[in-house]
Amino acid sequence: MRNLARSLHIRWSEPANSAQVVANWGFTPEFASQFATYGQILRIGSSGERARQGMTTRRQGFSLIELLIAVVVLGVMTAISMPHVQRVIASKRVTSAATVVAIDLEQAFTLASRQRRPVILACDCAARTYTITDAASGRVYLSRNLGADAALQVDTLNFSTPSVTVYPRGTSSTPMQVTLRGAGSSHRIAMTTAGIVRVID
Repeated sequence: MRNLARSLHIRWSEPANSAQVVANWGFTPEFASQFATYGQILRIGSSGERARQGMTTRRQGFSLIELLIAVVVLGVMTAISMPHVQRVIASKRVTSAATVVAIDLEQAFTLASRQRRPVILACDCAARTYTITDAASGRVYLSRNLGADAALQVDTLNFSTPSVTVYPRGTSSTPMQVTLRGAGSSHRIAMTTAGIVRVID
């Protein structure tokens, strides 16, 4: 009957009734009634199929439960990795502090040569600070804080010699070694009397 309808160019989406079929194509009333009923069934079936397709299309994305599970898993992973990340950051901070201290020691020799005056490199290790000052006037050329409020914080700062005089000719009164500790790591900076500064470890 579907083939017959197609051969007659009947559009099932339009309303169909037995009177229309009888009037247009001269079928018997009984056949026309069956023909119209069949058309209604096809239209209902097509509508149901389109509705199911629409439901399938709308059922995309994530449900609230799935999103909550993803958030919980992400939170657990972050909590597990956070202590390790903090240790790595603190260790990098100590490494950066060692580099800065080495630069400051070299700066003491540069200042003495530029000013043509001796300078004193002194450490207040309990406060984790050190200064470079003019030996005669006491003028402070540089002050470095590695304590709790510093960007480059370390747990301990130690100078092997609390005070060293650096002369304009590029030498110092004594060799010195600086030790920095923090976040389970330590670094040592060595300074010779000839003004050679290097990070040992």
